Amino acid sequence: MKYSYEINESNEIRVWDIENPNEENQPFFYQPNWPNGEQWSSKEEAEEWVLLFIASLKNSKSEYLAGDSPESPKKLRPQPKEKAI
Repeated sequence: MKYSYEINESNEIRVWDIENPNEENQPFFYQPNWPNGEQWSSKEEAEEWVLLFIASLKNSKSEYLAGDSPESPKKLRPQPKEKAI
């Protein structure tokens, strides 16, 4: 999986899947701010978040996922629940 991303002057994030592009090369992911609705404080903050987001897409066993707020910029990936027999 190969991804590219763009962060515009408003710090809005767009992500493209290079190997499986959408029609008319539209991004498959758009994140205008933190998932909790708080605005990104800087382009650097948005970039740190999107890099963690992409890393978690590339590796389904990565330790961390992108977080929901500046107070929690990353979170531990939940462990899969064992199925009851």
